[in-house]
Amino acid sequence: MAKKKVSRKKAASKPAAAPAAFVLDDTADLQADAANPRSISDEGAAGLRSSLKRFGDLSGIVYNRRTGELVCGHQRMSQIRAEYGDQPIEVLDAEAELGIIRVDATHAFTVRVVDWSKGKQRTANVAANNQKTQGRFTEDLSQFLFEVEPEATEELGSAWDELLLVDLVDVGLEDPKNVGVAETYQVVVDCDDEDQQREVHELLSKKGWRCRVLTV
Repeated sequence: MAKKKVSRKKAASKPAAAPAAFVLDDTADLQADAANPRSISDEGAAGLRSSLKRFGDLSGIVYNRRTGELVCGHQRMSQIRAEYGDQPIEVLDAEAELGIIRVDATHAFTVRVVDWSKGKQRTANVAANNQKTQGRFTEDLSQFLFEVEPEATEELGSAWDELLLVDLVDVGLEDPKNVGVAETYQVVVDCDDEDQQREVHELLSKKGWRCRVLTV
């Protein structure tokens, strides 16, 4: 007599959790953390805005769904709004919770959504901006910049001034004997205060002259 086969039902696999619905509609949803321990000068903000216009976002924007606040990208979002106003946020990858602010064919900024506690959010904020964990410029930075200055100036115009790169150049290396560039002629203007300094810089920049701000 043949043995009766006993059927064994396989345990039903647990269905994968559905990804959370994307929570952002437009950039008006990207509210800053009022206690963000970072600030930026007007000059630095203008430089950041110029960088965003020329190169796009070089590091990404992170938003915390649980608190409804930004984790990082506070300054960048301020300048994106100042330049383009609030924009819709498209879903780029719903499962990975990635979105994109697509301003036009050449300007797009990615947004990552996380679900973190306030403590984790603020720890990440400081970690993202911690200079102790970031690289630093080496002593040959000035030489590095001078080597690309002619090409960069031809393509990007006054980018060095707008991006505050001139402030990173070692004045001592501007000696043409050291860097092998054409001799330069400079004028130093003494200003009464920061407002006058900014006014002079803007006036000269509008004339198309390359100038930089120095505070000594």
